[in-house]
Formats: sequence, C-alpha cells, structure tokens
Amino acid sequence: MLISKRKYFYTILVFMTILIVFLVIVDFLIISQQKDMIFDNFKKHASREADLVRTALKEAMIRRKYSRIEEFLSAWSKGHDNIVEITAMTPNNSILFSYMRPNPVERQLTTRRVIEHSGKVLLIVYTTLDLDPEEQMLEMLTQKLVIGSILFTLLLGVILWAAIKKLAINPLNKEIIMRRDAQHDLIDAIKELNDIRFTLDEHAIVVITDAEGQITYANDKFCKIAKYSREELLGQDHRIVNSGHHPKEFFSNLWTTIQNGRVWKGIIKNKAKDGSCYWVDSTIVPFVGSEGKPYQYVAIRTDVTEQMEAEKKLKEYTLELEQFNHLAVGRELTMIDLKKQINQLLGELNRQPGYDIVEG
Repeated sequence: MLISKRKYFYTILVFMTILIVFLVIVDFLIISQQKDMIFDNFKKHASREADLVRTALKEAMIRRKYSRIEEFLSAWSKGHDNIVEITAMTPNNSILFSYMRPNPVERQLTTRRVIEHSGKVLLIVYTTLDLDPEEQMLEMLTQKLVIGSILFTLLLGVILWAAIKKLAINPLNKEIIMRRDAQHDLIDAIKELNDIRFTLDEHAIVVITDAEGQITYANDKFCKIAKYSREELLGQDHRIVNSGHHPKEFFSNLWTTIQNGRVWKGIIKNKAKDGSCYWVDSTIVPFVGSEGKPYQYVAIRTDVTEQMEAEKKLKEYTLELEQFNHLAVGRELTMIDLKKQINQLLGELNRQPGYDIVEG
C-alpha cells in the first residue's frame, strides 16, 4: 500500500515536470513563430514602401529632377519613425541625398535598392531601418507568454499539490504513523516473546523441530540433560535420544496427534549420550500454517526423573510390603489353626479317665 502511494506521488511529480517542459517548448515555438511573423510582416511592409520609393525615384531620375529626389527622400524619412539612415548615390558614387537619425539603435536592417532603366543603373539607395519597435513588441509578447505560463504552472501546481496532499501525502503520513506504531508494537511483542522464551529456557527443556521432525532449536537445558552439544543436536531428529523403552505404537500415536494439529501430552523415557536414561513430562504444540498443516513443533519438557524413580521405589516398597503382609497373615492363620487343634486335643484328653489337664 505504501509503495503504491509513493508511486502515485512520483507519477504526479513526473507529470508536473513533463507539463512544465511542454509549456516551455510551446512558449518557445509560439515566440519563434511570432518573431518570424513580425519580421516577415516588417519585411513585406518595407518591401512595399521600397517599391513605391523606387518607382518615384526612377521617374525623377529619368526626368533628371534631382531636387525632386531630395525632397521625396527627405519627406519619406521624416514620415517614417523606423528609418535610421538613407543614402542615395549614382553609379559613380556621387551622393545625391543622405539622411541619418541622430540617435543610434541596437537592432537595424539595411537594404540596398538598385534603380535601373533600360538595363542601365540610374540610382542606388541604401536604407537602414530600425528594428527596435519590433523587438520591443516581441519582448512584450515573450513576457506575456512567460508570465502566463508561470501563472498557469503555479495555478496547476497549487491544484496538483492540493490533490497530492489529499490523495497521497496525508494517507502516506497516516500510514507511516500506523507503520511506526505497528513497529513499536512489534518491538514490544518481540521483547515480550524474548522474555517469555528466556523464562521458559530457565524453567523447562525447550526443543523446536521442523515439519519433518528435525531439530532446529535446542536450549541449554536440553543439551545438559541429553549430554549432547547444540551442534550435535541441530539437524537430528529425536531418535538420537530414543531409549527403546516405548513401543512403536507409542510414537506412532504421538505423530498422528501432532500432525493433525492437536497438542500431545505425555511422559517419555529418553537416553542421554552417555547411556544414562531420564524421564521428561512433555507437551508438544504444533504450529499450523495458512494451509492448515503444521510447519514446526515446539516441545516443552520438564525433567521428572526423580519423581519416576521415586514412584518406582514406592511400587517396589509396596510390593514388598504386600508380600510381607501376606506372609504375616498366613502365619497368623497357621497359629490360629494350630491353637484350635491343640484345644481340641486337650478337650479329648480331659474327657478320658485319669487325665485332668488344667488350661493355663
């Protein structure tokens, strides 16, 4: 979820960048087009006027009215603000008219017009025009386009930022906070589990096996009672501590129970590495995965060897006591029977003449 929102956020940023680049390119194309249009119009206008001037000057040169040429060019230069300089000269470089604006300009365009008649050059006119008004017009157009693009970009940026904040940033911040809280809860839960595990390790024998029964974890108490190192136990199954005391049906029932996801409880006699035996009261809990099958088993055991030995001795003492009691009862019954026989014999003797036996 967090990744998808980040992708959404970056997608909007990329879209804004592409849009800004697109606007810059469009502005550049519009400015270039307008610039070409302005200068084309300017050139067409100048060309039309130059044709008019050429016709008038040609007529004056044919009629050799040189004063008329000077009057016409003087009036033309004064009537047009964009004329910077006009020079009219004959083919032999004799200047008939010259005009120059007192204030120089930065941008100008100079044209050369040759006036001919019957293949003969009559007059050469150099005209220099001021391009600053067109440049100013172009600069104003550029400024308007740039300002419009900036305002449009800012407006679009505000709208997109509001959309990003509502659709991506706010949910993203909420999810970050939720993930941070969940991470803190997870850390607390892990700490609590570690505390529980430490408590179990201190109190009980803990063994974890995978679904195949191979040992993946063994705490110190198991290593101590089985007298194996942890390296020797890991990867092995519980046959390594099998004492042979229990029948196969015992372990078959155990595996059937835990493989079906049920908890098994019972007392098992195991054999340590040195050949000594010990008894453990075991509880085996299967951990069931999403598919409903156990993926590991946790066995928690308590050493009950002393209790089992005490019970064994108690049974032996009880058996001996029962045997002793049985012998004692048999003796008492024999004495009673013997006493009865003696009493009968004495009774018979008393009844015989000449015998007088006094009981005492």
